[in-house]
Amino acid sequence: MTSEVANDVVVRQQLDRGRAARPDRRETLKGAARQVIVFAVFCVVLALAYNLYKIGGQAIDDRQHDWPIVGSVLPRTDDLNMPPLGSILGAFGETPGGTASSLGRQLVGEAAFTLRE
Repeated sequence: MTSEVANDVVVRQQLDRGRAARPDRRETLKGAARQVIVFAVFCVVLALAYNLYKIGGQAIDDRQHDWPIVGSVLPRTDDLNMPPLGSILGAFGETPGGTASSLGRQLVGEAAFTLRE
């Protein structure tokens, strides 16, 4: 910049406003890290709720069919209706019939295609 432009009050004000409007990189990274942590905690809480419901249902042997929610709305807790989490997560590594890539790789590829749209 020339000295005339650098000393111009209007130009200086616009440059200051531009610097103030830019988000701080550290704050952006903190926000992204916070979102990842909240999502991870949500997934853990969801997995715990799933397992606790399954353990509780198997403890009473799904006999409480007269309860308004457990007997009618929520599923039975046998392994056919509520498979273990290890089986669910392991399915993402399996290759479906007629394909060369795993289910997880196919899902990521389809999600990337959708995001490009």
